[in-house]
Amino acid sequence: MTRFQVPKKKIEELLNLHSLKAQSSSYDRGVCVLAVSNVREKLMAISTNKQDSIDLQHAISEVAKLAEQYSDPDGEYTSGKSSVIGLLDDLYRLKFDQEEPSDHPAL
Repeated sequence: MTRFQVPKKKIEELLNLHSLKAQSSSYDRGVCVLAVSNVREKLMAISTNKQDSIDLQHAISEVAKLAEQYSDPDGEYTSGKSSVIGLLDDLYRLKFDQEEPSDHPAL
């Protein structure tokens, strides 16, 4: 597996975790569930390589674009954007976990 590639299964696990969080949300459950579904649609549309892995940089880029413009006006307390950003944050964490210490020089 090359750098910044993650198994599709790992992305699916992350989406499932966020789906469960959205379903148990006490605020605007439907809005949160829809937001996670929209992220799932974006990520599952990314083609995989021969090892059934997804380019993490591409995944981050797609979800970041979605987060920039995401708004569901049906929410009373949230637009669902926080659900999208939560997933984006976890994708960045996956990337960070793959980086070498030299990628983060001391300040």
